[in-house]
Amino acid sequence: MEINFEKYVQALSETVRRAFSLPEVKHIRIRDVVLERNGALKENIRQAAEKSWHDMCSDVDLCVCAEGIPAEDRGKYMKQMERFGFGRADCLGRFFVPENSMWRLVTLAGMRYDFGFEFVDSQSTARFSFPETEARQEETLWPMESAERFWFVQVQALGKLFRRDYLIADHLAHMNLNDTLVQQMVLRDEQKGTNHHRYGDGEERIYEKYLSVCPLCTGDDSHDRIAKKLYAAAAAFDELMVHFEPAWEARTPLFTELWQCYALWV
Repeated sequence: MEINFEKYVQALSETVRRAFSLPEVKHIRIRDVVLERNGALKENIRQAAEKSWHDMCSDVDLCVCAEGIPAEDRGKYMKQMERFGFGRADCLGRFFVPENSMWRLVTLAGMRYDFGFEFVDSQSTARFSFPETEARQEETLWPMESAERFWFVQVQALGKLFRRDYLIADHLAHMNLNDTLVQQMVLRDEQKGTNHHRYGDGEERIYEKYLSVCPLCTGDDSHDRIAKKLYAAAAAFDELMVHFEPAWEARTPLFTELWQCYALWV
């Protein structure tokens, strides 16, 4: 994995190209730069990137304007992220914010997006036809949507850590450590057939065994205390997730690779 400004521009260019391959996309807005099919795309994409890039933790505020999508179908349309190159298999983490009609996501290559939608009515555009998708049986004990959110929050916390916003970074790290505790509680309830416990069994918390093995400490005590929590949350989540999804592929190695990229500019 490599993250720098030129890689950022390259990834953004591919996102724009793919979006404009979809007939319903009218234009794309990144910050205050509006991109149109027949405009000076190369120059405008670089201008948009320059407005968005601050460092390796920078995300892209991108909004797609789509036409010809009936109001009753727009919720379903916004879930078709595979068409834009941001399906579940393309992302380290993601989640949808319905009140903002926006996805927050980080790709496998480390690009972060706030990917939003706007809709316009059009009499000249054919009604959008949804592609056929194969229904997938979701694990009800720990839905994949929760796993995707976990990994986005991990990356969000990592960015805050390297920007020295230790309050938010620590808060987010604790949120995700709590997720691993809830995973353990759900598994305990499943194994014992009850969700009521008058007494516990003095359970070991899985994350605690990973607190002392973070491979990416810096020697800065404040930084490293949070770093250890983030690494422990990642490793514990991967270990526990296998109980919910037997085919789960560990994401801690990819998260660690992104971590190493962020560490390069400090």
